[in-house]
Amino acid sequence: MAMTIELKYVDTLSGARKRFRRRFPKHLQTILKKEFFQEPLKCP
Repeated sequence: MAMTIELKYVDTLSGARKRFRRRFPKHLQTILKKEFFQEPLKCP
C-alpha cells in the first residue's frame, strides 16, 4: 500500500527536482530585501 503526501511549500522543477519556496512575512521583507526563501531539496 502506497501513501502520498502533498507538501504545501514544495514545488517540482524540471528534471524532477524539488524546491522549498516560502514567502517571508511583510515586515521581514523590508528588512531582508527578499520576498521569498528558496532552497533546492537534495534527493538521494
